[in-house]
Amino acid sequence: MTFYDLAKRRYSVRQFTKERIPRDKLESILEAARLAPTSQNDQPQRLFILESETARENLNKAMNSEIKAPLYVLVAYDKRETRTRNYPVIDGGTVSASIVATYLMLEASDTGLGSIWIGDVDLGKLKTVLNLEEYIVPIGIIAIGFPMIESKPGPSHANRKPLEETTFYL
Repeated sequence: MTFYDLAKRRYSVRQFTKERIPRDKLESILEAARLAPTSQNDQPQRLFILESETARENLNKAMNSEIKAPLYVLVAYDKRETRTRNYPVIDGGTVSASIVATYLMLEASDTGLGSIWIGDVDLGKLKTVLNLEEYIVPIGIIAIGFPMIESKPGPSHANRKPLEETTFYL
């Protein structure tokens, strides 16, 4: 499969089976995330795997979502591992962790798993309930699992703006 095929095939899965993710698939996903490019190659990303019942219960205290998955990854970065740039408007930690999350989701799809970035999470509360250090900055939660058979892309998945609206030649 080409990268283009993978990018077209991947969609946000909202319904997962309860089947546990095999360790080899998880390791493949985490290795792909590790290989992701980061700002200045600082590699500030920190991935917290939430698969135990306790960890998922703590996640639910900070999440307003009906999505239930066998595994969640809290994507974060370590403030101590990022450098201030000449133009500090750009947060290299958030950019780097977002790229890592994208690689993670694409590799999940490539291994036959589904994923979704859950946006309705109180990241500050999550940091508290998971007892994360002050220098850890959460940026998002990725739910991962096997898609239910009836799972399909959401109605707006195929709605993509034409290149003319998003790409400009200067």
